[in-house]
Amino acid sequence: MNRSRRKFMLGGSLAMVCTSATFELLGSSVRADAKEIASLPLYQVYGRVQALREDVDTARKILDGAPNDSPLSVMEYLAAITQVSTTGEFFNERWGHRANPLIRQMFADIGYAQQEDAGDCTPWCAATISWCLQRCKLKIPPNAPVALSFKDYGQEATQTARGDIAVFENRFEKGSGHVGFYLSEDSASIIVLGANQSQFVKTGTECGRTYPNSRIVENSFIKNPAPNDSSHSLRLVARRRWSI
Repeated sequence: MNRSRRKFMLGGSLAMVCTSATFELLGSSVRADAKEIASLPLYQVYGRVQALREDVDTARKILDGAPNDSPLSVMEYLAAITQVSTTGEFFNERWGHRANPLIRQMFADIGYAQQEDAGDCTPWCAATISWCLQRCKLKIPPNAPVALSFKDYGQEATQTARGDIAVFENRFEKGSGHVGFYLSEDSASIIVLGANQSQFVKTGTECGRTYPNSRIVENSFIKNPAPNDSSHSLRLVARRRWSI
């Protein structure tokens, strides 16, 4: 069994939601199919090549330098990262060959350490949100790497404010979704700041074509696509205020 096939054959139920999520990236949907791993009991996220020690150390320094005044401030700090790795890739994006150690470290910091060869092939939206919350000494939900675990997190935000949590579910795959911090909206769409968004490099990584070089960045989502709109897989299902 080759490595690219192996990553779909192994996995874990805790990873199911984010791993099977469909993300709106530059107006198109990128689907990471995890049907074969959804029923397995262990949380294992499969990447490709381990990062060099120099990059691992840099990633840790970046995370240690994050603010801790509010979750949104932490995410804004992560989105503004300008440091690049020894391969010339930014530390706030999924890498094409080696596993981004900053993403790996966020999983480990929130209590979901990945196995030895695991990297950032997994969608990492919820893990990043959870890391931002934990950085501010706030609660994180059970199954913290799972997007829809935020559907009932904290308190309902009846009047959404910047920094609240916007939760989306996949219209076509029950149990999958996406999560980010609310920034603004109009009548049709909502802008969130989050991880694993906006594909700037329109090529797949070594993880496969369904795993693009996505980033921590602002992105716009249609709040409630029409039933016949197959180009937008996500719809907004919850607005939550983070919990102390």
